[in-house]
Amino acid sequence: KYGMEIGNHTNSHVHCRSLDPAEITAEIEGAKTELEKMSGQKVRAFALPYGNQRDLTPMLLKTLRSTGHGAVFLVGAKSNCIRPADDIWYRVSLSGRPLHPRSRTLKIFPILRSLRDMLQWK
Repeated sequence: KYGMEIGNHTNSHVHCRSLDPAEITAEIEGAKTELEKMSGQKVRAFALPYGNQRDLTPMLLKTLRSTGHGAVFLVGAKSNCIRPADDIWYRVSLSGRPLHPRSRTLKIFPILRSLRDMLQWK
């Protein structure tokens, strides 16, 4: 009703890589169900607590996809034109930064970080 969407973020703000399958189900599905009940809307997005890509385990990603989460957000400050999958997105934090160099922060630096990481993985 306010033109905003609510996303899932787990029940207890944990490092998801530390969770076993039962805990993943409780953290993801439990939070999603509660948010949908409170908001009266479908919850379609998930932002990883702490934003670390290491927390996006194969089991977590499978659970997110099977429970209707169509977008998964990481804090990699990388370019969204170079993503590991269509439903995985990077976000760039602008907190505490002046607004005038936005193009570097939002365009150039994320692409450079993405290219750097691609070279490190080879």
